[in-house]
Amino acid sequence: MERSIRGNVYVEAGMYGGHWYGTRMAAIRDIGKSGKTAIVPLYHSSLKVLKTSDLKPYVVYLKPKDQRSKATASHSSTEELVDPAIMEEARCIETCFGHYFDLTLTVGTVKRTVEELVQVANRLQNEPQWMYSGWVR
Repeated sequence: MERSIRGNVYVEAGMYGGHWYGTRMAAIRDIGKSGKTAIVPLYHSSLKVLKTSDLKPYVVYLKPKDQRSKATASHSSTEELVDPAIMEEARCIETCFGHYFDLTLTVGTVKRTVEELVQVANRLQNEPQWMYSGWVR
């Protein structure tokens, strides 16, 4: 499996409990060939492999809501305060990997975020999209 990981057979892989686990590119291709869309949550470190593959990804970054400028009392009961360390990590991810993102959504409530993702998915199905020339065959 380690040779396959180095050969970019996997979008991402890791070891847990002494066993290797991963998401194979072929599995994502098979989902696409079946007429469905694969929604794959990945670590940011996997984005380069994904974007340089033939999978034609549309990468959505779910960014935590920056709440520094709001008073705690102004938060609705459905929104939680985000830990400052998480906000700092989010800024680092956006700075280092933002060029891989096709869309950045700021997370508010779960309901609103899911509604936005559904709107994006519907738009992607119905509107022409820009593609890398290497994907066109």
